[in-house]
Amino acid sequence: MAVNLGSMNITLGLDLSKFEKSMKGVRRRFGRLSGQLKMAGRDLTAAISAPLAGVGLLATKTAIDWETSFAKVQKTVKGTDAELGELGKGIRALSLKLPVAAGGLASIAEEAGRLGIERGNILKFTETIVNLAETSTMAAEEAATALARFNAITKNADTRALATSLTILGSEFATTESEIMEMGLRIAATGKLIGMSEADILGLSAAMTSVGIAAEMGGTAMSKVLIGIAEAAGEGGDKLNTMASIAGMSADKFRQKFEKDAAGAVNTLIKGLGQLEKEEAFKAVDMLGFSADRTR
Repeated sequence: MAVNLGSMNITLGLDLSKFEKSMKGVRRRFGRLSGQLKMAGRDLTAAISAPLAGVGLLATKTAIDWETSFAKVQKTVKGTDAELGELGKGIRALSLKLPVAAGGLASIAEEAGRLGIERGNILKFTETIVNLAETSTMAAEEAATALARFNAITKNADTRALATSLTILGSEFATTESEIMEMGLRIAATGKLIGMSEADILGLSAAMTSVGIAAEMGGTAMSKVLIGIAEAAGEGGDKLNTMASIAGMSADKFRQKFEKDAAGAVNTLIKGLGQLEKEEAFKAVDMLGFSADRTR
């Protein structure tokens, strides 16, 4: 019994010793795992916290940019606090569907207000400008200024139709939207005065710039030509007779055509000049009073 019991004690002692060694190994492995998890936790925290901090800073900067930009809108757009609040909400809503942040849209709205676009048209104007900038050679700020000024001259509020016309002309003619708009601004007042539509003005501008006529020289010269044709149509006499003859119609028909469709009358006159021999064309131009080099 004693021997057996001793044997049992010896055996049990050996078993306990092995068990304790096994447990020590387990504790060491858990200790290493715990350290690894702590290191992973620190790395994960750093990996997440830094970007989150960046996002927080970006969000703060975006909010500050918005407040600054919209404060400028409030200075150029007239309206009550409630009306301006609705405008702000509208601009933020636009930023969710357009590729421009709310602060950038506010800058366009600010320019629109400065140039006289009515508050009720500012959101549509802003959206149109962004779309035009995305599909043309014009930057958003350039487009906003140019279209607002053109609208102010021609008293036209349909900015979307204007932008569509501009984009089509830029793609169909050997010119750019920027060049067309620059020329259009130079002849807009005269064109409107003699009864040309906004589309007529832009069409004539596209035709001129596509053959290399610069806005600085061509705009003034074309304005003189349009005024000269309008005066001849109104006063009659030799100049009207000459124009009518070149256009292939009677003086009365040419006058009537000019009164109803100024751009069409000018187009008919230019086509008629194009069918003349070079020397005859120069003589006709001189008879019409357009002998200056730029005007020719």
